[in-house]
Amino acid sequence: MSMSFAAWLKKLGIDCASYLNQIPVSTRHTHRSHQALSLAAPAMSACFYWVPFMLHRLGIEVLGLDVLSDTRCAHYRSPRDIIAIKFRCCDRFYACYECHESMADHRAEPWPEAEFAERAILCGACGCLLTISEYLGCNSRCPECEAAFNPGCANHYELYFQKPLS
Repeated sequence: MSMSFAAWLKKLGIDCASYLNQIPVSTRHTHRSHQALSLAAPAMSACFYWVPFMLHRLGIEVLGLDVLSDTRCAHYRSPRDIIAIKFRCCDRFYACYECHESMADHRAEPWPEAEFAERAILCGACGCLLTISEYLGCNSRCPECEAAFNPGCANHYELYFQKPLS
């Protein structure tokens, strides 16, 4: 699934022209393959460079140690470590559980199954907010931009989500 950058902005309810006018001119040409922002470029490739600005505009802050623009951190830096999770205990996004452990002044509280409709997962590639259910059912791939997520995150399931009772 390939979505243009303009379509991605429209889906978020953002006027493309006003969005582009807010991006500092000095940051518009940050990558050779994007000599000028192409509104026909696939969302994933175009948004990789624009996600930090978009997250700032939407008021989303991802906390952690050495967090990169695609939400990778000092603990997890593979190309697939591109999700951040909103922790239920503090309603704040962290790049990983280790970042939360090292920065928060409280213990993490896993999301109960009854709240899996909460938009608590952030794709670092395109900025899409996924519900917990969407994330758990996405086969380690963003349903919006198809970026690959790290399937190894399942090893930490109980740190983020309560196990189903059934």
